[in-house]
Amino acid sequence: MDQIYSVADLTNQIKLILENEIPDLYLQGELSEITFHNSGHWYFTLKDREAVISCLMWRNSANAVGFRPKLGEQLILYGKLSVYQPHGKYRFVARQVFRAGQGELYQRYELLKKKLEKEGLFESARKIKIPMYPRSVALITSETGAALQDMRRIFSSYAPYIQLFIVPAKVQGAGAAQSMIKALKIAENSRETELILIARGGGSIEDLWEFNDESLARTIASCKKPIISGVGHETDTTICDYVADYRASTPTGAAEYAVRGWRDAAEYLNQLEISMVQTVQNRLNHHRQFFDLLQKHYGFRRLLDIVEKRREETVRHIANMERALALRLRMSQELLRNLNLQLEAYNPQQVLKKGFVIIRNQKGQISTSAKSLIPGEKITGEFKDGRFTATLEE
Repeated sequence: MDQIYSVADLTNQIKLILENEIPDLYLQGELSEITFHNSGHWYFTLKDREAVISCLMWRNSANAVGFRPKLGEQLILYGKLSVYQPHGKYRFVARQVFRAGQGELYQRYELLKKKLEKEGLFESARKIKIPMYPRSVALITSETGAALQDMRRIFSSYAPYIQLFIVPAKVQGAGAAQSMIKALKIAENSRETELILIARGGGSIEDLWEFNDESLARTIASCKKPIISGVGHETDTTICDYVADYRASTPTGAAEYAVRGWRDAAEYLNQLEISMVQTVQNRLNHHRQFFDLLQKHYGFRRLLDIVEKRREETVRHIANMERALALRLRMSQELLRNLNLQLEAYNPQQVLKKGFVIIRNQKGQISTSAKSLIPGEKITGEFKDGRFTATLEE
């Protein structure tokens, strides 16, 4: 008798064959049903004229889709077959979803990506290191786009001393790739430029398609100056992102990476300043606490009492000395007045004022007695208001 399979065994065999033997593939059909589950997963159905297939897209993949499919749309899915054993049903698990026109673009994108990857243009060994402290940066983007304002805000906030060169370029639509190539060559040939940023905001695959241009990719790869790409949003990845020396997920992210060295240095200095202030404050607090403890200690209080006592004694001594000096000064002044009165009393002028006369012999000496005078000698008499000369007879 042939082998008998259980339902589970048979379903498992079918699962192994479908999931292992059939590789990842593209699937096209019309969206006939779809449920956007609260979990973030998508459950939907594709159909054509002859068949219907159930499809699933997990939340992480669904979050990367830039649009919400509508019933009746022609979609192209990229993914693989899977079997859900509890129900015995097969389904297509999609990792990417494109509108029918986008599917052709995505296939062209994949072909160019594989071609350039094979040539080694994506290898990290050939990429130029992004400088930590650039002093001048060229920004290649639209003059009117939000991306330019976002990047300027980052540079102004974290590294206002960096010199910015705006090299305007068309970043969407026909001719955008050639416009960006021209801007890249201008920035590369400028002696002042140390770093180049090429950026634009997010959009559909059609909006960003010019960043998948082969000539633009090769221009970026051959540039002698480091290039940071910041194209689209988190989920957008272009060929330019792969060949650039560094890929940022957004224009803001590109600017942040360009100023990372300056920003980190400023943060380090700020933290160092905070640390130094804290260290000084801690030392002050330590000494203040130590001094408070000393004040509470008996020996220190005793020392303070002694110092205060000596201070009071010194103040008293100074006051006593000031009083003694003042007394000595008054006594000296009194003595001086008495001596002055005595001098005045013995002043000959004072005697003359009383009516007396001073007689001097011919030698000019004062005669204090008549016996000292010689008859025939010339004498001089002095009144208070004048003098006279006479000859003494007897």
